[in-house]
Order: sequence, then C-alpha cells, then structure tokens
Amino acid sequence: MAATYCAGCGALQTAGAAFCGTCGLAVGGEQQSPPPSWGTPPGYVVQQARPGTNGLAISSLVLSLVWCYSVGSILAVIFGHIARKQIRERGESGDGMALAGLIIGWVGIGVTVIALIAFAASAGDSSGY
Repeated sequence: MAATYCAGCGALQTAGAAFCGTCGLAVGGEQQSPPPSWGTPPGYVVQQARPGTNGLAISSLVLSLVWCYSVGSILAVIFGHIARKQIRERGESGDGMALAGLIIGWVGIGVTVIALIAFAASAGDSSGY
C-alpha cells in the first residue's frame, strides 16, 4: 500500500483514516469548501462606531466653569473655537459643550473686564471716603 499524504497540509496519513490528524481535512484528495462565513444575520444592521467627543470641547466647558473670571476664560474661548472647527471637519460630537464653553468663557471675560475697570476707577479715587 502506498503512503497517503494530506492534500491540505502534506502530513503523512495513517492507513484507514477518514480525516487528516493535523489539519482535519477529509482524506481522499478532495478539498472541501470552507465553512460559510457567519456575517450579520438578515434583518440586522451593522452600526459603524461613532467618533468620540472632542477633547477640546470638554476642556473648553471645564475651563469656562472652573476658571470663570481668570485666564481660564480666555483659554475656554480659544479651545471652544478650535473644537468647533475640528468637530465640523472630523464629524465628532461635543458641539454643544464647545458652544457652552464659548458662551460662558466670553461672559467670564466680560465680567473680568468690568471688574478691572471698576477696580481701576476705585483705586483712582483719592478722596479718602
């Protein structure tokens, strides 16, 4: 009896074996078709992963809330403008946070300017009362 080799992996087969002991292919020279792929069942839709929330939008909102009357307000406005541009370009979420950071940041800048003007006016008053 001649030696039998697997058509798939080339391993030597034992006499009388129905399947290759190495790769599991049926012995006899015929290759079987691969098993069907188990894709998405009919009726179901595969959802694509959405891009996450823009980090600068989060930073803008946090800075506008935490540092409302300081340098944080200026950074909140800068980050908010950059975030809104990135959100439009990349399709990320977080536009509402960026807009809220912008609005609160501008309010903080306005209050800071008014406070500085009031402080300067009171410091310039030399009447002593």
